[in-house]
Amino acid sequence: MPSVPVTSPSVRPARRSEWLCSALAHHYKPDPGVDNEIVVLATGVDQYLQEIFHHLAYYSGDDLISDQDFKLLCSVLGLLEHLEEEEAEGNEARGLCSGLPRELGFREFHSRLCGHFCLRSVGSQTETRLPLAAETEHVEREIRLRWPRVRRRKCVSFDLSKDRPLSKRTYSGQQGAVQCRLEMENASLRELVEDLRSALQGSDARCLALEVAVRRERAAEPHGTSKQKPVEVPACRVAHHHKGECCRGTRALLKELELIRASRDGQLEEAMRFNQRVEEELMAANQEIQQLEEAVSRLQRENAEIKRKAEDARAALVNGLEKVREIQGTARLVPCLQERIQELEAELQGYR
Repeated sequence: MPSVPVTSPSVRPARRSEWLCSALAHHYKPDPGVDNEIVVLATGVDQYLQEIFHHLAYYSGDDLISDQDFKLLCSVLGLLEHLEEEEAEGNEARGLCSGLPRELGFREFHSRLCGHFCLRSVGSQTETRLPLAAETEHVEREIRLRWPRVRRRKCVSFDLSKDRPLSKRTYSGQQGAVQCRLEMENASLRELVEDLRSALQGSDARCLALEVAVRRERAAEPHGTSKQKPVEVPACRVAHHHKGECCRGTRALLKELELIRASRDGQLEEAMRFNQRVEEELMAANQEIQQLEEAVSRLQRENAEIKRKAEDARAALVNGLEKVREIQGTARLVPCLQERIQELEAELQGYR
C-alpha cells in the first residue's frame, strides 16, 4: 500500500469556520454581526489558547512545544496561506513564524498568535485592543487549566445572609413557587450552557492538537516505505527507544497526576468553602431559632400572667356581685323596718 503524501490534507469533518481564527479575529476586531459560534469561543480566548497549548505540549512533559508543531498549527489554521498572500501584496508579515526558537513556551505561543491578529486588525476603523506585551494583564496572570469552576452558590431555605436586594414585586403563594422554580431552571440552564461552552472549547482544542499530531506523523513517514525492506534495528537502539518512551510516558503520567491533584485540591477547597458557608447559615439559623424560642417562652409567660390576672379579676367580680346581691336583699327589708318603726313610734305616743 503506497504511503500517503505529506501534502495531502488531513481528513476531518468540515465546519463552517476555524473557531480559533474566528475567535481571535473577533477578539481584536469586534463585529456586531458575528455568528454565535464565534461569540461562544470569543468569551475565553486566553483559556482557549491555554487548552490548545496544553494538548500540544502534553507528551513533552515540560510545558514547551517545538517550532515544527507551531508551524503545523499555523498550517492547520490556514495562517501560512494568509502570510504568503500578504507577502505577495507587499505587506509586512512579521511576528508569526519569523525567528522561531526551537521550543516555545506559552507566553511566546500566546504573543505570536495574538500579535498576528492584532497586526491584521490595525488597519480597521474599529477600536482595537492593545497588542500583547509583557505588561498586559492576561499574560501576567496564571491560567490554571482544568481547574474546576466555582459553581453558583446554592442558597438553602434558611439563608439569612440578606446579601441580595429584595424584589420590589411580591407574589402570592402559587405565583411565588412558580417564579422560584423558573429561576432555578434558568440558573441550571445557564450552568449547562457554560459547561457546553467549556466542552466545546476543550473538544476543538483537542481536535487541533490531534490534527497537528497527524500532520507531524505524516511528515515523519518516508516516501515509499511499503517498497523498502524492513531494516533491522539494533537491540540497544530499541532498548533506548523504549526507555525514552517510558520516560516520556512517566513524565506525562506525573503531569496528569499533578493536574488531578490540583483539581482535587480545588474541589476540596470549594467543598470546604461551601461547608463553611452552610455552617455560617446554620449558625445564623440556630441563633434565629433561639431568639424565636426565647420570644415564644416570653409570650407564654406573659400569657400565663394575663390568665392569672384575669382569674383574679373574675374572682373579685364574683365577690362583688355577691355583695351587691346582699345589699339588694338588705335594701328590700328597709320598707318593712320603716313601717315597724312607725308602728312602734305610734305605740310610744299612745303610752305617753
